[in-house]
Amino acid sequence: MMEKVFNELLSELQQLLTKHRQLLDLLRAERDAIVNADVGQIEAHALQKQAILDQIGFIDDQRSKRVQ
Repeated sequence: MMEKVFNELLSELQQLLTKHRQLLDLLRAERDAIVNADVGQIEAHALQKQAILDQIGFIDDQRSKRVQ
């Protein structure tokens, strides 16, 4: 029972780590788009960033519920 919970928590933490790495890569690309004043890319990165943040929030909510 406890091993299953720990494995699920580990999986969720790995998913969060992956999403945070994706967010970091996206923020770097967004910074480059800002420096180059590429409005289209800035908007595209903003949409992608919001999607990743939403996914992070969802995964973190699941993790929090599992811990309680």
